[in-house]
Amino acid sequence: IDAVGAITFANNVSTFNALTVESNVAVNANVDITTDVGALAIDADAENATTGLLTVAAGVTLTSAAGITLDATTARDYLHCCWHTERR
Repeated sequence: IDAVGAITFANNVSTFNALTVESNVAVNANVDITTDVGALAIDADAENATTGLLTVAAGVTLTSAAGITLDATTARDYLHCCWHTERR
């Protein structure tokens, strides 16, 4: 999923084989997001400009069969988090 504006996951739990999300402004995870085969990658500032907000709501779980990369790099700030995930 690639967008110039914000991307929001809301209303229903989302499951994908693999998922790459790229926004130039923000990514909001308001529901659980799962990848059941491949990796989950979320970039909340794909152009690495001065904006970029990655929000994961309280109680929301991000789950991946092959790893998670979260990135909200901006011209001034850098956030990059990776978690080891259990293989099922």
